[in-house]
Amino acid sequence: MVDNNEIYKAILDYEKEFSDNGYNGDLTKTTSFTYIKGTIPILLSAPHTVQNFRDGKYKSAELLTGGLVKILHNLTGCHIIYKNKNDGYDFNYDENGTAHDYKNKIINIINKENIKLFFDIHGMSEDKFLDIDLGTDFDNNLNNHNSIPMIIKHFFEEQSIMNIGFDQIFTAQGTRTITKNTSLNTKIPSIQIEINKLYRDVDNPENIIKLINVLKNIITHFKD
Repeated sequence: MVDNNEIYKAILDYEKEFSDNGYNGDLTKTTSFTYIKGTIPILLSAPHTVQNFRDGKYKSAELLTGGLVKILHNLTGCHIIYKNKNDGYDFNYDENGTAHDYKNKIINIINKENIKLFFDIHGMSEDKFLDIDLGTDFDNNLNNHNSIPMIIKHFFEEQSIMNIGFDQIFTAQGTRTITKNTSLNTKIPSIQIEINKLYRDVDNPENIIKLINVLKNIITHFKD
């Protein structure tokens, strides 16, 4: 069994890839996203790991979302794809450039690796009224696997994370979003998971460990 302190230290270490250069990542990299192959048919995405721009306006990085998918890959064997540097595109909004490439890469991975379930990991600010919001476009992105959100809710509640919403703040409804694009083009259940900053606060390791354990258990549950 992996020690919680080791897990906490590991996620902070993984996060350094994104926090370089004021959360712009390593700007010398030749590509702006990274795919790491897994061993189970679940794919996680983290498109807002670093700063980006939307309609010419600055958007902050969603802290620990990159470190989170990397530690979950380590703990569960899930496939992961994430943004590794600020290239000026918002992968969850823009439809051209590297945003287009990122979305297409996700579709190619799902088809090639026979992926059965897709989660797009995001962070929301701590002033939001939910701990977690599951964006499914009101079940349309689930492709007839409508029981999944309630199962996810149960796992969060097991760790006393109780304030779970379904499509209350972020619906993943627009075709520009990664989740909607993935659902439409692969026909697998696809969910945008929005995580409150309270569970991504480096000064609150207990909440970070809770979050990691919940997501690990969810992934393990759905891997077969």
